[in-house]
Amino acid sequence: FIDDGWFESFMGEIDRNKFPNDFTVIAAKTKELGVKLGLWMDPLGLDAKHPKAVLWDGAERFDAAIECNDWNWLARSCDFLPVEYCPIGEGKGYCAMDLCDEEYYEHIKQKIIAMYQNYGICRYKFDLYQLHVFDTLRGDGNIHFEKYRELLTELKTAIPDLVISMDVTRGNRPCFDFAL
Repeated sequence: FIDDGWFESFMGEIDRNKFPNDFTVIAAKTKELGVKLGLWMDPLGLDAKHPKAVLWDGAERFDAAIECNDWNWLARSCDFLPVEYCPIGEGKGYCAMDLCDEEYYEHIKQKIIAMYQNYGICRYKFDLYQLHVFDTLRGDGNIHFEKYRELLTELKTAIPDLVISMDVTRGNRPCFDFAL
């Protein structure tokens, strides 16, 4: 398993300083040895500096109930605040993204599928989200659970032998089949 920190920015592209050849060399070696390559990911997190995760994008000026706005991917509460923001020091941090945003849903799904297509990665350790915070403008906790379940189903269809370990080490995180 390649653990947390493989990216340039949180859940961004592969860090070329750490992996000058992406995961190509590691993937070739694991294949040669008959070992499955694994990767840590946070499918609902994105670097706070990413353009689609900025804390202020003007969404607060609109009526979410009657206007269809092209907001960013940030998961925000009914009072437009980010549901989870995690500063990690030195001006860095990440925010929770909203799987109910179709553009983000496709982004993370395609990112994971591309890791399989490009490097053969079919083993993942997913950091999971805090259940109690996902009551957003786009859906309540139950709707988010179903979107996450849908994502897992689509990934399983696209990636043969997919195995996901769910990290439930802090707070109110769901584990297998969303039990607490």
